[in-house]
Amino acid sequence: MFLQWLGLGDDVDRVVSAVDDGEALRETITEALATAPAPPATYTGAVDATRQVAVDRAEVEFRIVGGRLPVLATTGVAVRADGRWLVSRGTYCDTIAAGPVRCPPR
Repeated sequence: MFLQWLGLGDDVDRVVSAVDDGEALRETITEALATAPAPPATYTGAVDATRQVAVDRAEVEFRIVGGRLPVLATTGVAVRADGRWLVSRGTYCDTIAAGPVRCPPR
């Protein structure tokens, strides 16, 4: 799921479907994609390691690369909801917090 999320470019609907509580974050996702420092399609990502820590939760070490330069290397969380693995809301919100957009409180 992380690789899919990191490769979605500016497709708001697909990002919404990849993030836990994504529909509630639709406006935030739209704004974050629109204010990205470079076109979202120019970013790529990589997953370096995963570790399942509970039945419905995993830690994911991942990187975001813009062009050839690393933009972010961190650990996030994947959660399973309704039988699907998703990027956790917290991981998505922490990732965009480097820019001008912030997630609303839950």
